Amino acid sequence: MREAILLDMKIKFGSKAKAMIKKIKEIDDLEKLKRIKKALIKAKSIKDIERILENSSRK
Repeated sequence: MREAILLDMKIKFGSKAKAMIKKIKEIDDLEKLKRIKKALIKAKSIKDIERILENSSRK
């Protein structure tokens, strides 16, 4: 799941995704990864993913 998210981010956002790759690599919770993957489909900007990461770290 994590590898698919990282690949999708690289394809969709290019070098802008670099800052978040480390954060995503640190996530072990499968449910959080699923939420991120689902949100990535609808994300229009890297900021959308940043918000998801912030929200998922609070849970």
